[in-house]
Amino acid sequence: MTLMGKIFTMLVLVLSVMFLGLSLTVFVTHRDWKAGYDEKKAELDTARTVLDNTRDLRNEALNNLKFEQAARRAVLANLQTKVTTMETDLADRTQQFESLQNTHRVELERAVQKLNDLDRVTQEVELLRKQIMDAHLARDKSFQGLVEVTDRLNEAQGLLSNLQERRSQLLADLSEYKRLTDVLNVTLADIDTAVPKGIDGMVTKVGERDLVEISLGSDDGLRVGHELHVTRDNSYLGKLRIQKTSPDRSVAVILKDFRQGIIRTNDRVYTSL
Repeated sequence: MTLMGKIFTMLVLVLSVMFLGLSLTVFVTHRDWKAGYDEKKAELDTARTVLDNTRDLRNEALNNLKFEQAARRAVLANLQTKVTTMETDLADRTQQFESLQNTHRVELERAVQKLNDLDRVTQEVELLRKQIMDAHLARDKSFQGLVEVTDRLNEAQGLLSNLQERRSQLLADLSEYKRLTDVLNVTLADIDTAVPKGIDGMVTKVGERDLVEISLGSDDGLRVGHELHVTRDNSYLGKLRIQKTSPDRSVAVILKDFRQGIIRTNDRVYTSL
């Protein structure tokens, strides 16, 4: 075989192989395209079904949206009506609140005025209470003074009664003394200056400057200047001279020239031994 024959043979072989490959490619491609077509057709049917379902859902959603929009418009209208009503009510309540504020302001001013009046009345009451207390104190003081005056008056009346009785007794005694002086032929001066006989008492207190107090007085017949004797347990202690007298007590001074012992309380005193 010549070179050209070999070349043609190789060329035919190559072309055969190429044709075989092309045939196989066309065959394979034809099968794949059909399967793809079927697959795509199935997908298209599915997509159409989904689209129909989506359209149905869209229509349903649109219907629901329209219904919801209508419902919302109704609710919005209702809310708008309520808002209008509430605004009207708010305006009324605002007006009522302003009226109440004015009323409250007036009542507050009245309350402040009443508090001021109450403070003034309280001050007046406190002043009246103080005046009443002062009047009560003055009344109590006057009553106490009246009681004291009454007590003094009663005491004075009692003293006057005693003095009247004493005067009557003294007048009776004076009449008796005059009768006795006439019988005995003595004067009242002699009787008055004489120390009464047979009277005894005791020393009740020893003071300073040789002064002592004894239990005998003018009711016992003692007078200023009378002298008395002092003893203790049959011991002679000295003499006393009366300096001052009262109805039941006398103050005497110890005569130094006749002192024979220390004179103490409860020592006996005699007008005569």
